[in-house]
Amino acid sequence: MATRKSRRTPEQERMYRRRRIVALIAAIAALAIVLFVVISDIRFVAAVGGAVNERIHYDDAHAVSRSAVPSPDPSLSTGKTAGIPDCTSNDVTLSFASDDGDSSASASASESGSASGSASAMGSASASGQADDSDVNGSIVVSSGQSATFTAVLTHTSKQNCLANAASDSEALVITSAATGDVVYDSSACDADPIYLLMRNSDEDRRDLTWTTDEQTDECVTDPSQVLVKPGTYYAQLQLKDVSGVQSQKMIVYVKASSASSAASGSSAGSASASSSASASASGSASASSGE
Repeated sequence: MATRKSRRTPEQERMYRRRRIVALIAAIAALAIVLFVVISDIRFVAAVGGAVNERIHYDDAHAVSRSAVPSPDPSLSTGKTAGIPDCTSNDVTLSFASDDGDSSASASASESGSASGSASAMGSASASGQADDSDVNGSIVVSSGQSATFTAVLTHTSKQNCLANAASDSEALVITSAATGDVVYDSSACDADPIYLLMRNSDEDRRDLTWTTDEQTDECVTDPSQVLVKPGTYYAQLQLKDVSGVQSQKMIVYVKASSASSAASGSSAGSASASSSASASASGSASASSGE
């Protein structure tokens, strides 16, 4: 017996189409949501990766830039670039330090035990004849070839902050001959790295400068023992080369002959005296013979 195929009514067909359209729209919407979520996740991961990568490159770039920064040029005026002026003669003073802490001059020598006696022996009158008494403060005795150490005191005296270069080629020790007035030693002849000091309030900077009784004027001496000054009277003075008018009082330096030289001179004198005595004795003997 044949099966009869049921027929849908027009109303049922319309309802069926509407269901299919709704199902299709729902499927499209679900697919769109899935795509949106996937794309958002991809963008999020890409953004995080980009941020991490950018941070890594940022750190690397800054590390490279820091290591590539050149050292400051010593020829540049640090005072001007930092907005702080360089010190002038109205801002700082320069003096020799003293053992008791006042502004009078002092120094130390490797053989200072006989300083007072030797100073008198050298004759202070000849030294004071070359400089005013008001410009001389203190004295020291040193043997030729030995070291004399002077302590330089740079003192801030104004209300204005300023920068001063305390390197040995700026804060210099200058030695002059009391007899001729010629400079025999100048520490600024040797180049040195700048030492910029910020001077404020009552700041004070102390530095030791050593002289080994050698000659050094225009060129830096590498072997001081080969160019020693002659024994005699000299003046030591501190000068701030970069600042006009900043200098200390002078200190008298008596350079005496070394023990070896003195012994050699004594031996030579003794030999000469013995030789003279021998000659005199020989002459006396010859005269006696002639008288007979």
